[in-house]
Amino acid sequence: MRRVLALLVLLTVVFTGCQATPKQPVVINKNTEQLIDAAIRNEEKLTLAQMLHAPDRLVLSAVDGSGSVSVNADAAVVVPDAEGASTMRIRKRSFTQTEADSVLDFFVGERDFNTRYEAGYDEMTEQLLQFKANLAQETDPDKRAQLEQSIAKFESAGITVPDEPEAVLPASRMFEPREEGGGEYISGFFSDGEGKCFLSVVNDIDENENTVLYTREQKGYAAFEGTYWYAQQFDSVDKIGLDPETVSATPLSLSAEEAKATAADALIALGISDMTLAMCEEVWGGTSLKDGLEAMQGHHAYMLKYVRVVGGIPVTYTEASPDGDYVENENTPNERVIAGWPYEEVHFIIDDTGIAEFVWQSPYEIVETVTTHSAVKSFDEISGVFSKMLLIKHAWPGQNTTLTFNISRAQLGLMRIMEKDKPDTALLIPVWDFFGDVVYDYTDNEGQWQTDTALNAYTSWLTINAIDGSIIDRGLGY
Repeated sequence: MRRVLALLVLLTVVFTGCQATPKQPVVINKNTEQLIDAAIRNEEKLTLAQMLHAPDRLVLSAVDGSGSVSVNADAAVVVPDAEGASTMRIRKRSFTQTEADSVLDFFVGERDFNTRYEAGYDEMTEQLLQFKANLAQETDPDKRAQLEQSIAKFESAGITVPDEPEAVLPASRMFEPREEGGGEYISGFFSDGEGKCFLSVVNDIDENENTVLYTREQKGYAAFEGTYWYAQQFDSVDKIGLDPETVSATPLSLSAEEAKATAADALIALGISDMTLAMCEEVWGGTSLKDGLEAMQGHHAYMLKYVRVVGGIPVTYTEASPDGDYVENENTPNERVIAGWPYEEVHFIIDDTGIAEFVWQSPYEIVETVTTHSAVKSFDEISGVFSKMLLIKHAWPGQNTTLTFNISRAQLGLMRIMEKDKPDTALLIPVWDFFGDVVYDYTDNEGQWQTDTALNAYTSWLTINAIDGSIIDRGLGY
């Protein structure tokens, strides 16, 4: 399993690190006006079917000149049942108070919604108290010196122990400015009689942090999203401090269909429309707990992820995340491109206790419909780009190493791409994504030939702009 995880890291580095080749650019031209001009060149409003001439399956094989990277495709070609593919300009937005009210009504209802579960101290004060308690019992001079140094650092930072612990007060159900940083928030704690619940709604456009988070735990409370793995990644649960055997013994009597019904009902009650189910997977994992006897809460559950549908075409779900910082393009050293805007997502973790986690992040609004019938390349042209550029994109895997991509799905959908000098808006365009597994053959430290396979149905190994055939880097967002 560790070799497979290492492979995924390797492929991520290769995927994002090789930004150009001698033959053609890997990243699309940042002049999105040229892209818009290409998108609207469908004056006759030909349908997708008329422009694509897509087969039911893509079957091809190719290998690069070094023989180190090859691709075998026997892939279902997935084209949404839509007359045309829209190109739209969208803008990031904050959650409205009306949306926050719907979230509060659904998850909290008439229950008490408070600033804490019980009277106490904040996390930093509790740490300071722990340092002082340890110091009172410690006899080793070196350890006492370390504790005294830690206490001094906390107190020099203005962290002190108040005369009285912080009281439990009603939390505001209206947005309030955040005390630290910018933006606004609603945040509070409550209990439904069986679990401890945490709910927050955060708006911070400048930091690209617009997120609803709800968690429900039985052994404490969680104020962060959990970490979960699918069946083929199950052994990795030990990476967050959970015992695989214990987690695997956690029952899950709920069916996938029941989980889907629960999530669908929740979306209706929350007023979240124009979304479609992109993934429903049985998962294992959990999250760090506070205010509990155990450090971690293990879950055996279903993870369901929803994406937006525009004009009958879903935004394609992949597990790629845009970089969180400014990224300098190697070809233009003085130009910086903001790429930290997370892709919109709605997800649920649902187990036998109900909804254990709900996240809605990065909503946006449509500000301009460029065209509802984007001009797109034929599938024959796209497959030609795919057979060449997949090999180039993942070239140079390392000495004594070969990569074999077995592509099983080619999917047309929508994707949000960044606009030059416009950090708050983006274009929603049609793209092709290619999914499958990767066989990684390599020589180990003892000179023995080894084989590992990376299985992940939601990793797109190549994303092609359906309008102009250029390659898009999902990590950069353009």
